[in-house]
Amino acid sequence: MVHIHQTAAIRGIARLFADVSLTAEPFFRKSGFVVEARQLVEVRGVVLANARMCKELPAHHT
Repeated sequence: MVHIHQTAAIRGIARLFADVSLTAEPFFRKSGFVVEARQLVEVRGVVLANARMCKELPAHHT
């Protein structure tokens, strides 16, 4: 996650998005992400619940 944040800062990315499993949600929440939407996705005929999460990044000036 540190590498992702560092790379986003270098590239001037202001917002991160992730579609995460319910199991991964606490990890992303701990990293500052918030749930934007709950989703049901089908993978090989199996319906799975997940969350679309996002995080606003601080502006970095060079």
